[in-house]
Amino acid sequence: MTNLLLSILARQLNQIPTSKGHFNNLSFADDVVLISSTVSEMQQLVKVVEDFCDWSKLEINTRKSELTGFDYRSKKEVARLHQITFKGNAFVRLEPTRPFKYLGFRISLWRKGGRTRKHCPFTWGGKEYIMERTKALTRSISTTTYTPAQRYYLVKVTILNTFRYSAILISWSWKDLQELDRMWISAYKQALGVGKSTANSIFQLPKSRGGLETPHPAAILGRAAIRYLEKEGNKEGDIKDRLMHKLSTWCAGLGCQTLAELQREITNHTETMRGVEQIALRIAQKMQTTLAWPMFEGDQRPGSIALLHQMEDNVQEEGRPHLQGWEQFTSLWRKLPRVGFPCLENVQPVMDNLLHLPKKVLLGKEV
Repeated sequence: MTNLLLSILARQLNQIPTSKGHFNNLSFADDVVLISSTVSEMQQLVKVVEDFCDWSKLEINTRKSELTGFDYRSKKEVARLHQITFKGNAFVRLEPTRPFKYLGFRISLWRKGGRTRKHCPFTWGGKEYIMERTKALTRSISTTTYTPAQRYYLVKVTILNTFRYSAILISWSWKDLQELDRMWISAYKQALGVGKSTANSIFQLPKSRGGLETPHPAAILGRAAIRYLEKEGNKEGDIKDRLMHKLSTWCAGLGCQTLAELQREITNHTETMRGVEQIALRIAQKMQTTLAWPMFEGDQRPGSIALLHQMEDNVQEEGRPHLQGWEQFTSLWRKLPRVGFPCLENVQPVMDNLLHLPKKVLLGKEV
């Protein structure tokens, strides 16, 4: 019955003409997000929900309902948000830079300090939110009257889950993950009621050696990213094509034959991990885990050569003048593993002398 009731509301909302067009919806929802381009359109949508609540006798808690708006032309918050009310009650105002949950992710409309292309769109405030939320939850858990075992469990289900929620969409550096790990250990210490001077190794060591074996943020982040890649890599479609294009570009840029080599090389060229692909590569290398890469290297050719052929095709399509020696270059490239050179970068001086090509052709960058 609940599904049927909320399906009626979804259909009524779809009948309201807005400049944003129609949106798909499921027959059941425990949260509803309304999107519009103007204040008047949003008030129309809210009025539909208000009429529906009058008819169905359902209530909405406006203290838990948030309202946010941002004008990307003027780069300012929408001025007339206060005009949008529900039965005369105002919604909780949410700053455009504060993240909120939407379709399984935590996003924000704007970033503190302005916009930057180095971050995933709309996830600008995610890292700051996780850090602040972790500190706030640590303080609240330490003041509860629960037993140490109960507080320890609360850390797992609240603080760790705050990080798990859309963490793979946020740009992380190894320094960030180490800082978050220290915050988690501090939360565990407060939950168990032990002093700050208690050795961190108690929480890091495996249970077989007397430790609690608490997870490191990198392990959680890496497993989520790796599962995503392996899942999407087994399905044909736009997502796999996008992953293939990005991974192929990185291989060409770092002079790698295979994705297994890319996994080793990428840790030497970037510190901040942006996007699920980089997270999987860097974390897998940190965890000394080999990813199931063959799904991305094609079935029509041997695994270590398939990606190389794709890179050849991509580079030849660009038609750059300095790639006249590309066939000779790739012919020697294929022979490198046979003579004991696992990576192109290991034989850079030899390649320069043999092929007389600029270094930026060999490594895909200025060196």
